[in-house]
Amino acid sequence: MPEPGPIQHIGKYQILRSLGRGGFGEVFLAQDRALGCYKAIKVLDAENPEEAMTKLLEAKILYRCRHKHVVIVNEADIYSVKGERKVIIDMEYLERGSVESLLLTTFAPITDGIKYVTGFLYGLEYAHRNGILHRDVKPGNVMLTDTHTKLSDFGLATLASDVTYGSPQRYRTHTAPEHHTPNGRSSIGTDIFAAGITAFRIINNASNWKQWTRSLSDLQEHLRAGDLIECYGFQPFVPRQLRRIVRKACRPDPAGRYGSALEFRQALEQLKPATRWERLSEIEWRGIHLATGRGLLASVHRVRDRYRFVLLIDSRTSRKHSQEFDLKEMATDWLARYVADSTLS
Repeated sequence: MPEPGPIQHIGKYQILRSLGRGGFGEVFLAQDRALGCYKAIKVLDAENPEEAMTKLLEAKILYRCRHKHVVIVNEADIYSVKGERKVIIDMEYLERGSVESLLLTTFAPITDGIKYVTGFLYGLEYAHRNGILHRDVKPGNVMLTDTHTKLSDFGLATLASDVTYGSPQRYRTHTAPEHHTPNGRSSIGTDIFAAGITAFRIINNASNWKQWTRSLSDLQEHLRAGDLIECYGFQPFVPRQLRRIVRKACRPDPAGRYGSALEFRQALEQLKPATRWERLSEIEWRGIHLATGRGLLASVHRVRDRYRFVLLIDSRTSRKHSQEFDLKEMATDWLARYVADSTLS
C-alpha cells in the first residue's frame, strides 16, 4: 500500500492521498482507523442540511445497487471538517484504479477490453433493473479488480422514473445526440450510447480521446450528429464483428441501439476470442492462442528494399503466412489486419 502522506483526519479516516477530483467533490485514499483497512472516500461540500441530504442520494443509490460489478458503498455520513459541513461516502478501495488510467499507461488487448466492457455492462444492467440511470458512463468510471470490472461514480445517477433532462455536468463527448435538443432527456438509451462510446475508447486504446475531442473546432456539430466514433475511426486491429456491435450501441437514432445493457452484453458474449494479442510496437505484436496456448509473434522486417510480414508460431516461422510488400505502410497495415482477423474465431 502507498506510504501515508501529510496527516489529515476526517472523523475516523486518516487521509493518505487524493485519488481524483470531479465536478462533485474529491476522492481520497484513506485508512479507516476503526477497522484498520483502506477505503476510498468521496468528500462532498454540503452547506446546509437540505444540500447534504441531496448529496447523500449517491450513497443511497449505490447501496441499492449492491452487485459484483458495482463499486461497494460501505456507509455515508455527515462530518464537520474545520467548521464546514461535508458529506463523506465510504467506498471500497480498488488499488488497480480505472480503465482510463490503464489506457494512459499500457496497451489493453482486445480480448481484455471485451471483458472490461462486459463487466461494467453487468453493473449497468443491474442499475437499470433497479430503476436507476447512471448518466456518466466513461472509462474513468470503470474500475479494475484482479478478475473483473466495476461501474463506479453514481454522482449523476437518478431514478429512471423521474422526468430527467440532461445534466449540464455530464461528460459531453459521451452524450447521445438526443441530449443536444431542447427537450433532451436521460434514458436507458442515453446510458447505452455512453456505454458504447466507452467501449469504443477501450477497444481502440484511445488514450488521446480527451485531447482529440478538445482539438475539434466543430465538436458541437459532431455531438449533435452522434458521429464522433466515425470521425475518430476504428483502429485497423479491431475485428469487424466487434466494430458492428459498438456501432449499434452508438447509433445516433435511439431506436437503432441495443434496447438494454443486457442485449449489448449478450452481443459481446457471443464473440469467440481466439488470440490475445499485445502490441509491442507498430511493427511487432505478441500473442497467445487461447485454445492451444501456442505463442505467436507477428512482425514486419525490412529485407533489402522490401518489407516482409513474418509470423512465428512457438518460435518457428510459418512460411504460409509470409508476405512481402514494397512499402512499410502496406506491410504494417497487413500486420494490423492479420491481428484483427485472428483475434476472434
